[in-house]
Amino acid sequence: MMFQDGQIVRHIKTGREYRIFAGPDRCALEWSGERVYMYRRRENPQGMLWIRRAAEMEDGRFEVVL
Repeated sequence: MMFQDGQIVRHIKTGREYRIFAGPDRCALEWSGERVYMYRRRENPQGMLWIRRAAEMEDGRFEVVL
């Protein structure tokens, strides 16, 4: 499942929620071209931005909340 920009997703194992900022349709690692997601913890909108490989985000460890 591909997540959309602005969606809220939950990490199934930890229960933490994140907002997707950019998906693999417009975000990639410079050195490899590998497609990634950029996201941030929902309760900390000014906090750290995280990047994760699209394959990991889409393998069932995250689910859509909103």
